[in-house]
Amino acid sequence: METLRLNINFLKDIPPQIFRPLENLKTLDLGRNLLKNLHNMTFSGLTELMVLGLQSNRISNLPENVFDQTSNLTYLYLQYNNISYIADGAFQHLSKLVTL
Repeated sequence: METLRLNINFLKDIPPQIFRPLENLKTLDLGRNLLKNLHNMTFSGLTELMVLGLQSNRISNLPENVFDQTSNLTYLYLQYNNISYIADGAFQHLSKLVTL
């Protein structure tokens, strides 16, 4: 599977490492849900991920290691959230990021 769209599903939480088996995933759309928090290991194992949609949620902070294992991430959509805190180094492994 290369694309997974879970947008508009009223998701409130995503358990850490739930996407780990989807190692070939390139696009993950979690937009327009009710997500408030992202865990450090939420995107663990998604080394091929290029597009991540987190727009239109209720995310308030980005932990330090949340994107550590997504080094191929090119497009990260975070608009329309309530982000008030971004940890130092939250984006440090995203050298291929083109759109934020």
